[in-house]
Amino acid sequence: MVAAIDRFPERPGGLLEAERQYLKNRVWHILEKTASEWQGSLVVPGLKEEFLLLLPTEHLPDRAGVREKAISLGKKLCEKVRELTPLTITVGVGRPVIEVGQLSRSYAEAAAAAEYRLLYGGDQVIHADDVTVLPRSREPFGSPAEQNLALAIRLGNKEAAWRHLSHIMAEVIFRQEVRPTVLKVKILELISLATRSALEAGANPDEIAEVMLSGTTELASGESLNDLQAKVKEKIGVLVDKVVQAREQRNTNLIDRAVKFIKENYHRDISLEDVAHHVYLSPCYFSRLFKQVQGENFIDYLTRVRLEVAKDLLLHTDLSIAEIAARVGYKDYRYFGQVFKKIEGYTPTIFRKKMGGEDKGGSENCYRF
Repeated sequence: MVAAIDRFPERPGGLLEAERQYLKNRVWHILEKTASEWQGSLVVPGLKEEFLLLLPTEHLPDRAGVREKAISLGKKLCEKVRELTPLTITVGVGRPVIEVGQLSRSYAEAAAAAEYRLLYGGDQVIHADDVTVLPRSREPFGSPAEQNLALAIRLGNKEAAWRHLSHIMAEVIFRQEVRPTVLKVKILELISLATRSALEAGANPDEIAEVMLSGTTELASGESLNDLQAKVKEKIGVLVDKVVQAREQRNTNLIDRAVKFIKENYHRDISLEDVAHHVYLSPCYFSRLFKQVQGENFIDYLTRVRLEVAKDLLLHTDLSIAEIAARVGYKDYRYFGQVFKKIEGYTPTIFRKKMGGEDKGGSENCYRF
């Protein structure tokens, strides 16, 4: 697990270095105290403004529930830091491993998940399964600009990727002897970096391989500096598009499963946590993703589904208001009436009278979601 401090620049708000270090140590102590509920936990400072949390799982009776327990702890860490300091943190959770030698892989997954705060916002828990397929490569990139390029590709930010590419190309041109062979080798290295980053972000391997192979051939035939720059920019743009397409498809598939679950279980007392668990996402991430894909939040969608069924039952059956409320997931028929009036503008009884009750007895297939 990685706990990264959100928006913690070199001197936030003009803070002295001593004050800055005090805040960082304060976060460290909060993390240690909160994580102590997990037997054998260890919290240590990591790179830049992050902390690493090692969470042993041998003592857990239910190893299958590690993910949910880790997400629950992550939410508590976020809450405590937000409550006790002026800072917030993003918690990235890696997949559990069995052998000590695999810890670096879990860390890479957690760190990659935490990076997605730049895309979805901080102060939340992000599990590796929510956002990434492969962990980041442990092979370091050669310069900060290359690291930033790789991150922009993983996040699907084309403008940022192009901007960092321009910086890299400027370094190559002005700091090295510009020979065609040297330049082409450097550009091929960039394509390799971009390809690896796209794969780490979950892009389709077959599509990425096709882009890389065609890119290698085209770049080898470039005849001018402008030609080479234009081609590598084009290829990186295509790779970013593939990352975005893969993420959108993955997100759409997850929300489609969630919507199906809601339609099949609207009559039960289901919560956002229940649906998030069904699609194996953390509740916080699922909530943001659902609104992003569906255009409305979870509770509004669930309410709309329930009321569509309720309206059909009001118009086509003789069931009482209480019976209809129970059938669409409301235990309290009075609360159902309040929700119905707020959305439809009428109480259920007036709606039934106003809209007419003809054709009672049963149109079970006319629900509209």
